[in-house]
Amino acid sequence: MKFVCYKDTISKALNSVVKGIASKTTMPILEGILIQTNEEEIKLTTYDLEIGIEYTFKCDIKEHGSTVVNATMFTEIIRKLPNTEINISVNENNLLIIECEGALYKLATMNPDEFPELPKIEVENSITLEQSALKNMIRKTIFAVSNDENKPIFTGCLFEVRDNKLNVVAIDGFRMALRIINLPVPVENFKAVIPAKTLNEVIKIVSESFEEIKVGISKNQALFEMENCKLVTRILEGEFLNYLSVIPSNWQTRVKVNRMDLLNSFERISLISSSSIEKEKKYPVKVSVDIGKMTISCTNQTGDAKEEVFISTEGQYLEAGFNPKYFLDCLKSIDDDIFTFYPLGTDPEFIRIDEDYINYKSGKVKDLKKKPKKLERKYDIGKYLSKGKIDKDKARREELLKRKKLEALAFEKEQKELKIKEEKERERLRLLKLKEEEKRRLDELEKARTFVKESATTDLETNINEENNSENNN
Repeated sequence: MKFVCYKDTISKALNSVVKGIASKTTMPILEGILIQTNEEEIKLTTYDLEIGIEYTFKCDIKEHGSTVVNATMFTEIIRKLPNTEINISVNENNLLIIECEGALYKLATMNPDEFPELPKIEVENSITLEQSALKNMIRKTIFAVSNDENKPIFTGCLFEVRDNKLNVVAIDGFRMALRIINLPVPVENFKAVIPAKTLNEVIKIVSESFEEIKVGISKNQALFEMENCKLVTRILEGEFLNYLSVIPSNWQTRVKVNRMDLLNSFERISLISSSSIEKEKKYPVKVSVDIGKMTISCTNQTGDAKEEVFISTEGQYLEAGFNPKYFLDCLKSIDDDIFTFYPLGTDPEFIRIDEDYINYKSGKVKDLKKKPKKLERKYDIGKYLSKGKIDKDKARREELLKRKKLEALAFEKEQKELKIKEEKERERLRLLKLKEEEKRRLDELEKARTFVKESATTDLETNINEENNSENNN
């Protein structure tokens, strides 16, 4: 086997397949990369008996053949070589030869016949969508996958096609994330649970492009197929939670907020939440939604914290407690600078963000102390406006908020006017100083002229007197 390729081409291929290498195994062959020639293409394959990845790329093939080389060593050598042409071959002693400019490496190889074949998948159901869309769906749900190996069905994401929509769902027993998109063409309904480990590799391989990726499902295997890359993985067995039955359809409060403002506030408040003297105990972060503002607070033995974030609200007054880590994971998965979310149900344990659903079971209202009676009043803005009966307390708060905004605007305007006056005064003083300096310069010039004139006159008179005295003496 002998071929020539550029470093960036083979590096991209290696970065795609290297995650299919077995990290802990008693079979050394699974720690290697299978390199095969195929007409004008090179095919790289890795397989750890759970995930198999194939990547093909074009290059200049001199001699056909195949071999298996240790993946870690081969990848590191290629990565550190200069960015130019690389010659790769296998000699008569079955050593892999790597040549690049003045560099020469010889690596031991393994028998390619011992490398296990990837499962041959007979696709029963499949969908095709843009790579960027799939990457976005996985990224916005995979953070809610469980790490508990005692419940393996929840260590993956459910891919469900229902009514020509693709639902991707992740559940860890405390929260749930759901992302929904419409499919471009009609397909049959199906579902499969794909391991999170596989999906993490899919995110790294797919690009932020409009190129298509095919997702195929068989009885116990899943296939992700792109133009020059193919990933095969097993499907998790078991019964997934009926997630649609636990999602309420109604919403009582709608909040529109700046994502970074809310995220930064939660990160600061969570410092108090996680700094308890009882290290094993985590305190929920209390969230109160009122007209025009959201109050975020937390109290424990080490101290207390409170912050306010300006928001746009509609619906009822809300007070709830959330696990700050779960809420932060959700906020970090959002792309929009300004977003709208809806606490759902009678207890706001569900948060809806457009088509994303997050279930915060560990941070329900019952984790908080009982609310005072005055906080139990609910204000349905739409109801009161439609009947013309705006609550007096609410109207007073709205008026106070408006007054504060007007005062802030008036103060800002006053500061601007004062700044303009100060600038005008500074300009006036500068011009006055310039005039004084000009007058002083002119006075000095006039004095110099007078002095020169007087000196010239004195010298002339002296010369005349000297001439007269000289004539008289003669």
